[in-house]
Amino acid sequence: MAERKKICVFCSSNDALDQTHRAAARLLGRLIGEAGFDLIWGGCDIASMGDVARGVQEARGQAIGVITQYFVDRGLAFRAADELILAPDLHERKKLMQQRADGFIILPGGFGTLDELFHVFTEQIIRMKAGKSTQPIVILNWASFFDGLGSFFEHLYREKVADESYRSLYYLADSPDSAVGYLRQSL
Repeated sequence: MAERKKICVFCSSNDALDQTHRAAARLLGRLIGEAGFDLIWGGCDIASMGDVARGVQEARGQAIGVITQYFVDRGLAFRAADELILAPDLHERKKLMQQRADGFIILPGGFGTLDELFHVFTEQIIRMKAGKSTQPIVILNWASFFDGLGSFFEHLYREKVADESYRSLYYLADSPDSAVGYLRQSL
């Protein structure tokens, strides 16, 4: 049997996140598992991070966390993870997550989530310029959370500081269904 594709999800670790975003994360997790994908994520059991992992496991998918000792020491590790990989620092954590992933979904989150998005986006730009295959990126614009980011990207294209071909590297989805559907078609 072929190895299951792995979807890396970047999302919020802030418990103050609105419940509608958390419910979308849980639904997304279930849809990822139902589509036959496994999850790569930050390994924490808080906010959307815990929600997406629970959703994947409810649908019999594997939840593979990549976490740093900092989060483990604070009791934030998702103990029910199918696998927890300890990374020495946040930079290596991002690298390990990207190496194991076949595609990415970005959920509403703060600066850490944006850092992760821009890290993988920049890596895909480099791959595209080198003529290598790229990994699909889906930005889940749930409840219009990323409208401003989409507008900013368009501003970059208009100002000619970003090549319009970069549009092909990401998809702005408006629902968990469309996010997973896009990855099913892309992978």
